Amino acid sequence: MSFQRSGRDAARSLTRMFTDPVWNRVERIAAKHSALASERADRRFDEVWGRLDGSGRDIDRAHGRLDEVAGWHTDLATEFRNLRDRVGKLEHELSRVGAQLGALDTRVAKTERPAVVTTDGPPPAEAVALLDEIRAEHQRVRARLAAVASYEERIGRLETPQAARPA
Repeated sequence: MSFQRSGRDAARSLTRMFTDPVWNRVERIAAKHSALASERADRRFDEVWGRLDGSGRDIDRAHGRLDEVAGWHTDLATEFRNLRDRVGKLEHELSRVGAQLGALDTRVAKTERPAVVTTDGPPPAEAVALLDEIRAEHQRVRARLAAVASYEERIGRLETPQAARPA
């Protein structure tokens, strides 16, 4: 049995002697290729990382700009609500004052009297007729203006959304 044992050891020695250089070459080739692959992967990683780093800065800048714009939006929305409230109040006041102005114009027209011209006789009939025609035309114009103001006020109320109407 000892012969078999020594024979096995010799076979192993021979195998090791002839196969070790092959495995060593395989390991060197594998190490070389893995080093090249590792270098390529490192370069690619650095390239991608550089892009991501630049993108991260861009995203951070965009985030800051977005926060700034959001602040502007909030300020403008508040200002817009305030202006809408003021315009609603002013529209209400304008419609109220427009009606009062029409009433005052009518009252002033009633109190207006033509200048008294003293002549030897009565004023010519033609002048009286002309003054009456002018007064009638003024009355019709005032009525038309009052109607236009009334229609404008009604149209304004119809165009105003229900939520924006003053209480």
